[in-house]
Amino acid sequence: MYRSPFKAGSKETCSFKKKGSWAAGYHTGVDRVSSDTALVSPADGTVQRNEYNASYGNMVIITTTDGKSILMAHMKDKSKLKVGASVKMGDAVGTMGNTGNSFGAHLHIEVQNSKTWAYNKNLLAPNSYIDWNNTTSKSAASKNPFKVGDVVTLTTNVNVRTGAGTNYAQKKVSQLTKDGKKNATSKLPLAKATLKTGTKFTILAIKMVGSDIWALIPSGWICLRYNGKSYVK
Repeated sequence: MYRSPFKAGSKETCSFKKKGSWAAGYHTGVDRVSSDTALVSPADGTVQRNEYNASYGNMVIITTTDGKSILMAHMKDKSKLKVGASVKMGDAVGTMGNTGNSFGAHLHIEVQNSKTWAYNKNLLAPNSYIDWNNTTSKSAASKNPFKVGDVVTLTTNVNVRTGAGTNYAQKKVSQLTKDGKKNATSKLPLAKATLKTGTKFTILAIKMVGSDIWALIPSGWICLRYNGKSYVK
C-alpha cells in the first residue's frame, strides 16, 4: 500500500467513479481535504510530469517503482520537483489548493495501472492502493524484514516473474530450475510458472518496489510482500 499524501488525517469529499458532469461522465479519482495542507509523495518513484493544466490546475504525476502513475492535482502552486527526478515516499510535493477546474481547496488524486499517465485510462480505485491512515511513513526500504541468504517458506501459491514487479512477464515452467519445476503447481512446460504453498528457497537478492518486497530466487523473481500482505514465513 502507498502512504497518504497528507501529513495528517483527511476526509473524502468525492468518491471514485461517482457519476456527474465531468468530461468522462464520472469522477476519475478521489477528492480529499485535510487540515494540514502539505502534500507528500505516496510512494517511491520518478517525477513524470509537473505542469499547469486548465482542468487539473497545478499538477504532478509520479511514476511509482511498481509501474503505476499517481496524479496529484489542484495544488496551490507549481511544485518545485523537477521532471525526471527521483522521489521517495514522504518527500514534499506541494500544497493542497484550488487551481484549475476546482471549487474549494482539495486534493484530487488518481492511480493508473500504467507507467505513463493518460486521461481516463487504466484507472485504479485509489482507496485500494492508498492507506489514508498512514500519515507518517517514509520510504518503505527501512521496513524490509528480509535479507539475502534467508531461507523462507511460501504460505500461498506465488507466481515466478522475469523481474521484480507485476509489470514483468510471468515465466513458463520450462524456464524454472529443476527444483523449481518440482515445486510448480503445473508440470506442463509451457504453463505459466507458479510455485506452490510450502516451497522453501534461499533469497539471492532483494528489491523494494514501492512498499512491496521482491526476492530473486534460483528460478526467477517472486513477491515476498504485496500491498502489506506477506507471502512467506
